[in-house]
Amino acid sequence: MFTEIKTVSNEVKSKIDLASRGYTDLIVSEIQSGISQLWRLKAPYSGYLVTRLENTELVLVIGVGRGLRPAVKFLCEFCINNDIRSIRTHVVNKGLVRIYESLGFFVYKFENDEYILKKEF
Repeated sequence: MFTEIKTVSNEVKSKIDLASRGYTDLIVSEIQSGISQLWRLKAPYSGYLVTRLENTELVLVIGVGRGLRPAVKFLCEFCINNDIRSIRTHVVNKGLVRIYESLGFFVYKFENDEYILKKEF
């Protein structure tokens, strides 16, 4: 479902920029330093995800493209199979909140005009 990408091209950077809310340079820096990982979704889906592991929690930093539901379901399976205890993401779009809630996430906090959603295993 995913292929890890080690180098951030200008094309990928422009796609990340669509959803990064001004954090593109920080996200790219974390990818380049190995703090975060960049993934390309394979066909039939298309898009990119950036993840970061914080102890036993997987952080979904950003996602762009098509295939959110199957990608998140895949990440949940990955977490369960690798002793990762939770997934967390931050979103501002209420439509995305509803999608994540339909996948078993709950609103953990609301701060700085963003919803922090979490799913525990």
